Amino acid sequence: MGVLRLVLPDHLTDTLDVFTKYHEGDTFLFVEDLEQIQRVPHHQKKLVFQLSSMRHFAGALRDKGFDVHYVALEDMQIPTWQAVIVKLHKSGHYDSCCVTQASEYHMDVMLRSCCDELKLPLHVLPDTRFFSDPMVLADDKKRNKRTMMEFFYRKLRKSSGLLMDGDQPESGQWNYDKDNRKPLPKSIDIPRRLHFKPDMVTQRVQQVVVDRCPKHMGTVSDFTWAVTQADAEASWQHFI
Repeated sequence: MGVLRLVLPDHLTDTLDVFTKYHEGDTFLFVEDLEQIQRVPHHQKKLVFQLSSMRHFAGALRDKGFDVHYVALEDMQIPTWQAVIVKLHKSGHYDSCCVTQASEYHMDVMLRSCCDELKLPLHVLPDTRFFSDPMVLADDKKRNKRTMMEFFYRKLRKSSGLLMDGDQPESGQWNYDKDNRKPLPKSIDIPRRLHFKPDMVTQRVQQVVVDRCPKHMGTVSDFTWAVTQADAEASWQHFI
């Protein structure tokens, strides 16, 4: 039996363990969860960016020969992670699930609860893109009545030596928050970012967002953001 490898919308990085530890018989699962999408009223362009990126990433995995199960908004009346996991669990093809640590608390709780109810083992893998793991902040909260992100950042810089000059911050200041609250001088010319013409996948997503999320703010028109790894890399090189 295989492992059902859950891929969340912000986990589209192929160096994560959930991808590198794939074995024959495993399946990557993507779900365009309508309940999660509607939980917070995101801008329609953000939804297009997120969903199109997911579809392109899943397509790239298929092209490499991996088994992918993708549930799109148009595939079900109300697609949810719980409903899809229950359905696939009943197929008898999988004896466990694994997922990269969710960055959102409610998503973490929902996935753990769903697998617990099914008595389906869920292996939570570390998100190695983060500089620290969640337990660092949890330990800090136990020791301090008041936890501020400002002091949490300082603690990480001191322990790692990053942006530090001995035991003092590089340049002599911990941050430039006060300076950053000032408006950008009009004399500064902001370079134009790269624009990308929506392909057929993105155009399809634009229509789906209009149909399924009509009450969300903004519009899907004039969408020109990068939704593939190659275009994202091009944008990064253009920026630097």
